Amino acid sequence: MVTAKLWLPESLAMQAQPHIAPATGAMSYDESRFSAEPIGEVLSPPGAAIQVVQHICVRDVRMAGLFCRRTRTDTLILNTNTPGALTGHCNGQRVDGAMRRGMASFVPVTLGSMLEFPAETGFLELSFAPGAMAAMTLRPDGTLQSPLFLARNDRVAQLTAMMVAEIQNPGFGSDLVVDGLTRTIANLLSRCDPRAIEPPSQRIRLTPAKLRRVSDHVEAHLDRQISLDEMAALVGLSPFHFSRMFKATVGETPARFVFSRRLNRARDLLRDGSWGLAAIALECGFASQSHFTAAFTREAGISPGRFRREAVDAWRPGGASAVSAQPH
Repeated sequence: MVTAKLWLPESLAMQAQPHIAPATGAMSYDESRFSAEPIGEVLSPPGAAIQVVQHICVRDVRMAGLFCRRTRTDTLILNTNTPGALTGHCNGQRVDGAMRRGMASFVPVTLGSMLEFPAETGFLELSFAPGAMAAMTLRPDGTLQSPLFLARNDRVAQLTAMMVAEIQNPGFGSDLVVDGLTRTIANLLSRCDPRAIEPPSQRIRLTPAKLRRVSDHVEAHLDRQISLDEMAALVGLSPFHFSRMFKATVGETPARFVFSRRLNRARDLLRDGSWGLAAIALECGFASQSHFTAAFTREAGISPGRFRREAVDAWRPGGASAVSAQPH
C-alpha cells in the first residue's frame, strides 16, 4: 500500500501539478484534471441519460492527483479495486481513508474537489443530469446532506453494477429499470454510515422550540407507531436531515429517543400499580403484551411484573416487606 502524502494548500498544489484533461466525450469525467494521463473508457451508448466511464488507471506515476473545481453533474463513483488510500479535500473539508473494492462515493453537482490516490486505482464513474440523483435523496434542497466518500454498502455496489449493465444493454423497460435503481441507490446512500464530508455550516442543531415540538409530539403519541417522516415534518426537514440534526442536538437517534420515552412511560405506569400489563403494552405502542414484556426485560434487566411488585413494595409502609403475588 502506498501512503498518500498531504496536500499543499490548494493554490500551491494547483500550480505545482500538471493539468491533463481526459477526452472521452463523457462530460463530468472530462471536466476533471489529472496530474498524469488518465486511461478511461466510456461504457454508456451515445445519448444515454446517465454517462458511465470505466476509469482504469493513471499512467506513469505512483500517486495520481485529480482536480475538479466544480462539477456540472451529480457523480456516483464505485471503486473497482483496492489499491490503497484516498486523501485530499472536497468542499473545503478533509477526505482521508482506505479504499476497498465496492466502496461508493457521491459528489453532488457544483462541489469542487482535490484528491490524491494510487495511480492504479480503478473505478466506475456514473454522471447524472444536474440534480437528477440528488433530487431522489432526503435532503430538503434536493441534495445529499454532504458529499460521501468511501461508503461501505454491498447493496449499492450490486445495484450500481446492475444499472451499468442496463445502460450498456437497454431493454424494453430500461427507463423504468434505471429510474428505479437510481432511486434505490440514492435512498441507500442517504442511510449509509459514510466517510462524510460535512461543512461546518451544516453542523447545526435543532432550536429549543423545534426540539420541544418534537418531544411534545412524541409524548402525546406513545401509544401508536411514530414515523421518522412525521417527526421531521413537524420541524420542516427531510427525514435524513432531521435525523442528523436531532442526534447532534440530543445525543441519540430519533428511534432511541422514542424508545426511551416509551420505557419511561412504562415505568411510570408500572409504578402506578393499577394498570394491567396488556393495557400498559398498548399505552406504550406495543402490538402485544409479549412484545412489551420482552422489550422491557431486555432494557431494564427485570420483567415488568417484577418491576411493578418492587416499585409498589417500595411505597408501602415498611418498605419492601410485602410482595404482590401478581405473576411476571
